[in-house]
Amino acid sequence: EPQVNYELRKPGKTLMVLAGATLQQNSRESVWLSATGYTSDALLENLQAAPSVTIQNHSSSVYRYAALYGRANLNLKERYLLNLTLRRDGSSRFGPDRKMANFASAGGAWLFTEEKTIKNVLPFLSFGKLRASYGVTGNDQIPDYGYLNSYSTTTYPYNDVPGLVQTRISNPDYSWESNRKLEGGIELGFLNDLITAQVSWYRNRSSNQLVGYPLSVVTGQPSIQYNLPALVQNTGWELEVSANPLKKGRVKWDISLNLTAPRNKLVSYPGIEGSSYANTYAVGKSLFVKKKYSYTGMDSETGVYTFKDLDGDGKLTTANDREFTKSVAQELYGGLSNRLSYRNFDLDVFIQVVKQSGWNYLYYSSFLAPGTFNTSSRGNQPVWVLDRWTSRGDQTEVQKFTTTPGTPADAAFTAMRNYGDNVIGDASYVRLKNISLQYNLPAKGSFLKKSRLFIQVQNGWTWTRYKGLDPENMGPVLPPLRSYVAGLQLAI
Repeated sequence: EPQVNYELRKPGKTLMVLAGATLQQNSRESVWLSATGYTSDALLENLQAAPSVTIQNHSSSVYRYAALYGRANLNLKERYLLNLTLRRDGSSRFGPDRKMANFASAGGAWLFTEEKTIKNVLPFLSFGKLRASYGVTGNDQIPDYGYLNSYSTTTYPYNDVPGLVQTRISNPDYSWESNRKLEGGIELGFLNDLITAQVSWYRNRSSNQLVGYPLSVVTGQPSIQYNLPALVQNTGWELEVSANPLKKGRVKWDISLNLTAPRNKLVSYPGIEGSSYANTYAVGKSLFVKKKYSYTGMDSETGVYTFKDLDGDGKLTTANDREFTKSVAQELYGGLSNRLSYRNFDLDVFIQVVKQSGWNYLYYSSFLAPGTFNTSSRGNQPVWVLDRWTSRGDQTEVQKFTTTPGTPADAAFTAMRNYGDNVIGDASYVRLKNISLQYNLPAKGSFLKKSRLFIQVQNGWTWTRYKGLDPENMGPVLPPLRSYVAGLQLAI
């Protein structure tokens, strides 16, 4: 990675220029041997002792990457900052006419608190900076030789002659994935940075995504490497606030808050209606929106779940009656951190906050329809299913119990689990993630140095309305463990 730096300093102006290159090559070779028929476990690590040794796979690959880049930084009067970057990258993972690509970025900032006018008008503002940037980056993180046809030997000969089977279809036309990132923000400090705040907005647009595009089975291959003609946008706001409310004598209190509000949208996808993603994504909606039956409530007369019949034909079909309604995604997440110190005591508390929607317990096959039971221990249900429909006119969110497969209630439950949008619900939570209290033993006049007593609690308390085991993991898996740790650390 050769580099050349140039720096020019003059009163009120600093210019730094960097030019460089990258030349990289990775070579990999692997052999997979299968040895069977050992007469003793003591010989398992000796291939020569195996009556049968088979080469299951022997592969090698070479990856080459090259780049030329340049960067210029300009600083005027310690208040106007400008950064420009330009690079040209090449990768061996693309076809002969697609190996090279150009990328660039630009960023600027203004430290407006260095202006005399701002200092005079807003003396309580100790720091202030406006910043903005825009850049394009690339991605080549795909397997080697994806643009070529590839073949593997087969263990099933034809007419006693070993043969080859195709393992990949060539596509020499796919190229670099592109990501365009736009960001702007403001950073503020108040009262000699007693309080600091930062607000930023970002927009990332990804195009030419490198994916394995699904193919029909008649092609002989499940997919082909492909540049997806989709434009995906991720936007969001980020807030960070820190403060030191108390900083007097032996009492210190530090508090910080961070919040992020992400949003996602499929901006465009030409021809999506005829693609294999027609039932997975919709233009103008989030990638996390699911195509499901729209739940219309529980029928108080029959006691079973009902769904919207979009085409009005009196029956539900996955082809005509599903629509993009609910998403499985985070809307807001963040945390609140507190640190309080008094004399030799330190108290740290961190609270996690997440607003999101997710799969509730009804989505997972670990739970059967309420009322159904079998011998595989899948008969347990949450207590709230007891608030079920029992007689005509009941208004409840839980349909009647059923013990017989094929009944209307069982069919409604199956439709809800597989295709209904009411398996998606509120999975927001507030969690006391960590709390730690420690006492630092006095070292003065003692043989002990930096010794302490401490108590720590992790995942101590969770508030949520989520209908499931845990809103963070969502699935039928072990939730984060609540742990208590107490100890004494001695340093002599």
